[in-house]
Amino acid sequence: MNVCDDNYRLLCARSILENLDALIAQIPGVRRGDQPDRVHDMRVATRRLRASLKLCRACLGKDGRRWRNGSAT
Repeated sequence: MNVCDDNYRLLCARSILENLDALIAQIPGVRRGDQPDRVHDMRVATRRLRASLKLCRACLGKDGRRWRNGSAT
């Protein structure tokens, strides 16, 4: 079985998008600075997104490595 079959790709896409949405949702609260818990929540969302990228790296190829390292443009 190929590790990057369609079902695994779909799982990876859903996981990455879910974690990205969670990260983006924290931005307004962090910018306002009125809720210190938002910074913690953003850090948690960042760790989860990085974990998703790591688990799905076999399907992402070089782009996944660039995104995970923060060098994607």
